[in-house]
Amino acid sequence: MKVMEYLLVLVIIFYLCIPLILAPFTVGFAATITPNLVSEGAKLITIKVGDTLWFLAGVYLKDPMLWGQFKKYNHFTDPDLIFPGERLLVPTTFQMPVGSVRNMVDVLQEPVVSEEVVKEIQTKLIEAGVSLGSINKMVSAFEARVDSLGKLNSDLRDRIEA
Repeated sequence: MKVMEYLLVLVIIFYLCIPLILAPFTVGFAATITPNLVSEGAKLITIKVGDTLWFLAGVYLKDPMLWGQFKKYNHFTDPDLIFPGERLLVPTTFQMPVGSVRNMVDVLQEPVVSEEVVKEIQTKLIEAGVSLGSINKMVSAFEARVDSLGKLNSDLRDRIEA
């Protein structure tokens, strides 16, 4: 009777543990990329060892943050799992989305502060006795310190390598 109880416990443990042990393997093999129909302005590439969607977005879309755009061209069972040899449809011509980071840079190139604010700051600096010449001297002194630290850094690297 005890043997039957132990055997039953062993079978139950085995039944519960095998799926947990094999789960990582089955998930990995189930993850696939299915490219949509090939259209103009897109081409099929083969994923190589070390490729990530982030890296490929940087190459083909010129912005790694846009890796999600690949979902328009492909169906992913799991975009975190891509494997060498899989085929991925990537755009050959790509229009940046309106809200993308690169388009925001164009907006930021416009003046952030109005001329009135700049004049007010200049007035306060003059009242405080700070002139453009004194600012230039401070910047020059700072640059000299940075240069000396750079030389010190290269000297230390040379000594370490020797």
